[in-house]
Amino acid sequence: MALPSISVVFGRNPKRAYVTCRDRRDGGGAQVCAHLSTILYAAHHRATYAHTPFQEIAHRPSDLSPSEWVKTWEEFFSIGHGETQAEDIGDLKEVPLPKPHRKSPRKGALNVVHHCHKVTNQLVDAWDALRPSMRTKYFHHAKPATPLDDKSKLNLAVHVRRGDVTSSGTFSERFTEGTTIHSHVHRIVQLLGPDHCQVHLFSQAGQNLSEFDSLEPQWHLDLDPLTTIHAMVSADVLFAAKSCFSWLAGLIGNGQVIQDDFWHPSMPDWINFSELPELPDDQLRLRLQPSLLAPTVASRS
Repeated sequence: MALPSISVVFGRNPKRAYVTCRDRRDGGGAQVCAHLSTILYAAHHRATYAHTPFQEIAHRPSDLSPSEWVKTWEEFFSIGHGETQAEDIGDLKEVPLPKPHRKSPRKGALNVVHHCHKVTNQLVDAWDALRPSMRTKYFHHAKPATPLDDKSKLNLAVHVRRGDVTSSGTFSERFTEGTTIHSHVHRIVQLLGPDHCQVHLFSQAGQNLSEFDSLEPQWHLDLDPLTTIHAMVSADVLFAAKSCFSWLAGLIGNGQVIQDDFWHPSMPDWINFSELPELPDDQLRLRLQPSLLAPTVASRS
């Protein structure tokens, strides 16, 4: 089945300007977000997104070759399906665009970017409009079974980012205290009804996570990243960390997202950690999706 181009959602290209994202070597979640930001940037300037497949992705498992790891991510998200391919647009001049927030794409050229977040982080409505097309592409390929496939309860996925971030030092701005996460998860569980909820906690092994024991979570430590992200996509409620990984899952999923404040924007229907302490229970109930507040979960199965 041919998939629709995401770009046409936002308009045509009268300038024959093309924009592609490439030359990255970081994690898969960050690279997917970078490609999606390029799609929005191109549409914002009425240019055409030209897809360059992933070239190298970090955090490769030892049982996969570099090419197999790249192919797995490429197929899993299907970003390039239905899009103009960079290799097919002819002999246009390539133009590096290191600061797309300061320049528009050059006409009659293939503009090469690393990401476009400084532009697209301001385009919340465009991100929100992109989500249905993202979901269509995402579900083009079969997805793995996850621990959240049991729908007898509301599944709450909690991403506790550890390992690469700590409370001090490099990347400390991406760290969220466990007591803060616990407080917010506990409150939502009490609001939705403890008997109707199952907490699933996703993090890395070797960390002190005992502060979450009282939530009685199912522990998912060092689960492979694509199964993890699909579990987060499938959640009824996702507590997203300061992470492209869980932010991306929130964009693709249909559940309620409760996000720690991050440099990537919250969608209009999301709830931020920072507003929860001041939000009375009755107002919080109004902000939660109606399906989560149903008397029983059986009707959702």
